[in-house]
Amino acid sequence: KIFDIGDVEVEIKPVQTLSIHKKAVCALEANSTHVFSGSFDGTIRMWNRKSMKSSELLTGHDGGVCTMVLKENLLISGFMDIRVWDLKSMSLQRTLRWDSGGINELLVADRKLIGAFDDSLIRVW
Repeated sequence: KIFDIGDVEVEIKPVQTLSIHKKAVCALEANSTHVFSGSFDGTIRMWNRKSMKSSELLTGHDGGVCTMVLKENLLISGFMDIRVWDLKSMSLQRTLRWDSGGINELLVADRKLIGAFDDSLIRVW
């Protein structure tokens, strides 16, 4: 759901509801032109920020998508694996896997990818 939070004096109500994923949506990310939604259905949808229409679909995750981070023209997404997507070509560039536990959060800092995992570990690439 999309909320307009500009007027704090009134009750906040959704101005739009987007419904396209088949399972729970648990990750959102945005840049100046698009919003990205990740779902437990294993897909990522790319939405045009002006029209809020879904324009692209990224598939292939093992399990769902519960975290995403943007870095320049790359979208990095994860849960049971990490996928690195090139947003210019809309193609998968790399897949990262590990032995156990799902990933809860991703961030990019100083050209390193850092992930927080279910198995109480923080992994750095």
